[in-house]
Amino acid sequence: MRNITPSSLAFHLLSLERIEANEKAKQFSINSFGLIAVVQGSLLSEDRNQKLTMTAGEVVVFNPTTEMFVHGENCTYYFISYQVFQPNAKEMSNPFFHFNSKEHSPAKVKIPIRSLTRGLEQMYRHAWSTDVLQQCTNHMYFQEWMTLILTEQLKQTNQEHNSVQAVEQIIAYIHAFYYEELTVEQLAIKAGTSRRQFTHVFQKLTNRSVTQYVTNIRIEEAKKLLVQNETLASIAKVVGYQDEYYFSRRFKQVVGKSPRQYAKLKKDGVKAVKLPVIPQRIVADQYMGQLLCLGIAPIGARTDMLNKDYIAPLQSTSTLLHQTIDLGKDFFISPSRIVQLQPDLIITQNEANYKTFGSIAPTVVIPYPHTSPLTKLRLIGEAVGKLKQAEQWIARYEYRVERIRSQMISRLGTSLSVTNLLLLTNKLYVLGPYAGYGSYSLYQALQLQSPAKQHKELTELSLSAEIPISNLPEYVGDHIFLSAYGDTSILTENEAWKELSTVQKGNVTFCNPYRFAFEDPYSLDEQLTTIKRALLI
Repeated sequence: MRNITPSSLAFHLLSLERIEANEKAKQFSINSFGLIAVVQGSLLSEDRNQKLTMTAGEVVVFNPTTEMFVHGENCTYYFISYQVFQPNAKEMSNPFFHFNSKEHSPAKVKIPIRSLTRGLEQMYRHAWSTDVLQQCTNHMYFQEWMTLILTEQLKQTNQEHNSVQAVEQIIAYIHAFYYEELTVEQLAIKAGTSRRQFTHVFQKLTNRSVTQYVTNIRIEEAKKLLVQNETLASIAKVVGYQDEYYFSRRFKQVVGKSPRQYAKLKKDGVKAVKLPVIPQRIVADQYMGQLLCLGIAPIGARTDMLNKDYIAPLQSTSTLLHQTIDLGKDFFISPSRIVQLQPDLIITQNEANYKTFGSIAPTVVIPYPHTSPLTKLRLIGEAVGKLKQAEQWIARYEYRVERIRSQMISRLGTSLSVTNLLLLTNKLYVLGPYAGYGSYSLYQALQLQSPAKQHKELTELSLSAEIPISNLPEYVGDHIFLSAYGDTSILTENEAWKELSTVQKGNVTFCNPYRFAFEDPYSLDEQLTTIKRALLI
C-alpha cells in the first residue's frame, strides 16, 4: 500500500450570478476565486492592478482580490465564485495559473461561444435546486464545465508557445533577408500564424512593429555603407529600397540626419593618403591590434600600445614586435622622436596631430570614438596595402557574429536585455551602444537590447553616463557585463548591487577590462567568446 494521498482536484461552486449590464458599473468584493464569463457584448473589468477588456466568448479568471469594478452596457455576463480542493496540496491554489506565468494578473481564456453559453445556462437553470440528486448533478456538471475551460486554456497556451517559436524564427529570417520585399502578410504565412497573432507576438517580443523593426535593420546596414563612399542609389537598393529618395526620408526619420549629413559626420576627421609604395616603417599612436592582425609591427608606438597586459597575448603574431620603439606615455608623441625613426607612414587617432605629423611623413587620421571597429580595420588595411587581408578577417568575423546571434535568438529569443558597466577609479559608468568596453560587440554586432532607460539616454553623441550606485536598478537588464579595474568591493558590497534580481540570479559577467577596452580584431574575438560563454554555455 502507498502511504500517500491520491492526487485529485475538485471545484466547489459558491455563487453564480447572471447580469444584464445596462448600468454604468457594478462592484464585486471577492474573497475567493472568481471568474467572469461574457456571453454577449463586451465589458471592462478594473481592479487595483489593471484594466481588462472582455468580449463575448471570453472567460477571465481571478485570484482572490479585495474589490473589482465591472463596466458594461448592453452586455450579458456571468459572475462565478468558487473554491478549489486538492487533498494532498499544502495550500489551496488556483489551477488556472499553472499555465499563466503572471500569477497576479487575470488569466483570459477564449471558449467556443456555444459551449460557453449552453453550459452556463444549464448550470444557472438548476443552481438553486433543493433536490439532492440534482445538486449532485450540478456539482458534476460544474466540474465538467471547469475542465473545459482548463483544457481550452492549455490548448491556447501551447498555441501561444508555438507561435513565439515561429515568430522568433521569422526574426532570424528578417536579419538574414532584410533587403528583400518583406510584408507582414508574407511573414505571417511563413510563421504559420494569422496576421493578427503574428503582429501581436512580434510586438511582444521586440517592442516594435514589423515595419519599425525591418526599417531599423536596414538603416543600421546603410550606416555601414555610407562611410564607404557608396552612392545613395546603390545603398538604397542594397538595403531593400528601390527609391533612393524614399530611403533618404526614412533614414532621416530614424537617425535625425540625412544620409549625406550622417556620412559627413562620420568621415569628418578621417584623413587618408594615397601612397606610391607600400609603407615599411610605420609609427602609430593607436591601433596596434589592427596592425598586428594585418602582419605589421610598427617601428614606434605609444607606451600604452606596448603595455604587457594588452600585448602579451599577441607576442606570437610577430617576431619583430620586440624591436618596436617605445615613444612615451603621452597621446601627443614627440615629433623629434618620430623624426629619428624616419617613418614612411604615421597612423594617429588625433586630428590635432595631423599638420605636425604630416610635415614629417604621410599621415592617416582615424578618430577613435566615432569610427566603427570594422571601418578602422578597413582604413588601416587600405593605408598599409593590406585591404584584402582586412576584408578576409571582417568576413570571418561577421560569419561568426551571425552564428552566435542565431543561436541566441533560437535559445533566448529577442527580448533579452543586457547592461554594460564600467567601474573606473571607484566611479560607475553605464555604457551606451557606441561606447567602448564591449559595447560594439554587445549592442551593434550581436544586436542585444539595452534596458529602456539606457536606450533612451545613451546615443552616438552621449556615449556613457556616470551614475551613483543607488541609481543602478533603473539601468539593469537581464544580464550585466562589468569591466572593472582593481578592487570591485565598492560596488559588489553595496546593498543596491546585492538587491538586484540580476545579481541574485548570478547573471553577471566580470570582463577583462584590458580586452574589453579595445576594438581591435583580437579584442573583438575575445569579447564574442566571453559573451557567448556568458549567455549560451
